Amino acid sequence: MIRIFFIAKNRKKTETRKKQIKDQYEDKLEDILFAEKDLSQQEISNKLINDKNPVLEWSKPYLSKLILTLTNQEMKLNVNNYRETLKAFELHEYWENQLKNKNIEDEGTALRILDDMSEDASSNAISNKATSQNNNLRKHAKSIFMKFDSNDAFKFLDDDFDKDFNALDEVRIHDALKDKSKERPLPPLIRWVSTAENEFFKSFLIQEIGYFNQIDSADQLVEIFKDPNTTHRVKAQVAKTLGTLKYAPAIPYLIENYGTSVQEVQENIIYAMGEIKNPETLDFLEKIYHETHNKETLIKVLQNIYLVDDSKVVFNKLKEASTTEFEKSIFDYIDQGFSVR
Repeated sequence: MIRIFFIAKNRKKTETRKKQIKDQYEDKLEDILFAEKDLSQQEISNKLINDKNPVLEWSKPYLSKLILTLTNQEMKLNVNNYRETLKAFELHEYWENQLKNKNIEDEGTALRILDDMSEDASSNAISNKATSQNNNLRKHAKSIFMKFDSNDAFKFLDDDFDKDFNALDEVRIHDALKDKSKERPLPPLIRWVSTAENEFFKSFLIQEIGYFNQIDSADQLVEIFKDPNTTHRVKAQVAKTLGTLKYAPAIPYLIENYGTSVQEVQENIIYAMGEIKNPETLDFLEKIYHETHNKETLIKVLQNIYLVDDSKVVFNKLKEASTTEFEKSIFDYIDQGFSVR
């Protein structure tokens, strides 16, 4: 009974404090977070903090959750004001200290705040959570750590990043790499492709090589494509990335492997031909147009012919020679401007 009494008392205390913070700050925070005008940290402090309303330590987790709730609304967030608000309340310092406590209950909130304040936060506070037994927290901490300007910022790309690599991991790492690339050029990601064993992680890194235009890795990607031990998934992503890099020397190898490849790889070879755009790729696309019986593949071939064929001579020749209603409908569809892949 005593235990139940204290649980109920603590719950009531929590709800009271939550309501107090909401009533005191919600409207003011909305005005600041969604304002069109950028405000300084001092201007925000003047609006939110004064002698009558000091920011007490107990209020910081409630403030953090209120701010994060507001930022999840479907309104245009003023990123400058958001970050300056976090600084005004000194929330990154608070959560850094909290992360040192192994019994912290709000690790997710702490990491979210420190992720958004990475240049003002301590890398030590984050790296301590990179060994957490909680899969989600551990992976989140690893991806945030990559944003810090340290010599070992990319160490967590070793060993396939983490177990059970998934789509959320891709999003987190991609965002971290984007942030990092704004400060200075990224190291060649092919380094981790060469050591990766998880095909999903390997494919993701190859995709990122294309996104960050790491053209110096193209020759090594060709070698991976030619390797008979390369999985279909990885081979397909290599073909697509070589297209993204517009790497013309890869054309002979892509063409040579087309006929013996699975459909996923074939479709990405077709994509690559449409990206590289030269007479050789146009000739190849025209050739496979006449050999293709799969309707979905046929659509992709014609879309890429349209992209490569600037004069539209080949495209119009094939259009005039089309005999089936299905083929004619594809040409009409593409001619109307629906050629985006």
